[in-house]
Amino acid sequence: ASGRLDALGREPILARELPMLYRDERGDTWDGTIDLVVGEPSSPTVVDYKTAADSPSAEDLESAYRGQLDAYAEALRRALGLAAPPPARIEPLGAADP
Repeated sequence: ASGRLDALGREPILARELPMLYRDERGDTWDGTIDLVVGEPSSPTVVDYKTAADSPSAEDLESAYRGQLDAYAEALRRALGLAAPPPARIEPLGAADP
C-alpha cells in the first residue's frame, strides 16, 4: 500500500477530513466526513480510506461502499457547483499501514 500512498501524497490536496451533510432526492440525509479530496477545484477526486485486516482489494471495497462513495461525490458536486459528481475511490489500508 505504501506505493499507492506515496503516489497519493504527490497529488494536490484540496481538503482533509471534510464534513458533509446533505439531503438527497429521495429525502435521505447523508452525514459524514470525506477523508481526502485531491486534484484541482474544477476536477477533484474523493478518496476514502478503509482499513481491513484481511486486505480486500480496492475493487471489492468500492463495490461494498459504492453508496457512501456516491454520496460523498454528490455532496462535493453540490458544494463546488460541478456539473457532474467527481470521481470517488477507496484507498485500502492494511492493518499494518500507517
